[in-house]
Amino acid sequence: MPKFEPRVAAIIQARLGSKRLSGKVLKPIGPKTMLQWVIDRTWLAQGVDCIVVATPDKRIADFVDSTYSNVPIWSYWHRSGDEDDVLTRYLHAANFCGAEVIVRITADCPLIDPEIIESAMSAIGSHDICSNVQYRTFPKGTDVEVMQYDTLLRLNRLTDSGREHVTTFIYENPGLFDHEVILQKDDVSFMDWSVDTQTDLDRVRMMYKLFNWEVVSHKELTESLLNNGLRNTFISERTE
Repeated sequence: MPKFEPRVAAIIQARLGSKRLSGKVLKPIGPKTMLQWVIDRTWLAQGVDCIVVATPDKRIADFVDSTYSNVPIWSYWHRSGDEDDVLTRYLHAANFCGAEVIVRITADCPLIDPEIIESAMSAIGSHDICSNVQYRTFPKGTDVEVMQYDTLLRLNRLTDSGREHVTTFIYENPGLFDHEVILQKDDVSFMDWSVDTQTDLDRVRMMYKLFNWEVVSHKELTESLLNNGLRNTFISERTE
């Protein structure tokens, strides 16, 4: 992996108020909480200088600050404003750590792959954003968006709607942004590894147990699921 000159911050958005599975980000998956798996897997990506967990919930902030005391991982507790205005939270978190390049990660993706993060970071260059989201070939739940700090500033100026999902405006206005897309040869976008319900959480626990709670790549996971006849177990039934 090349050495990145800009300061790269992975900003993980996390909150407790899930409608379908309240408090999901702090629920256990084997020896760790879901949020810990997301943080630890993200930290394995070479080139990430720091991680900030951007949250509106003090309980999450306290958990992060007490769990990660000796590495550059912090919480940014957004104490005021609209809880659904995640874009503002990202901007404040980026300012908080002096980020020039931002890796956007969501805390409901406990199987996020550091290899995909590295690929997106390598491809960002001078592009406004690089992601594996606009055209999917990777499983849902391995979503990565890498963007310039200036891209966040532009989004903050240009959009009043869609701020909860941060980058919605980019996908709705593709002509306004230089977007590099990460694809892979084998399209397995029919799989969904994100956690939105108790059923999702139980399935992810099963996947981790399959590999004895070790971190493996999305390719190894995909191959194992297909070889064990579990293809249909992880088909996405949700829309974006």
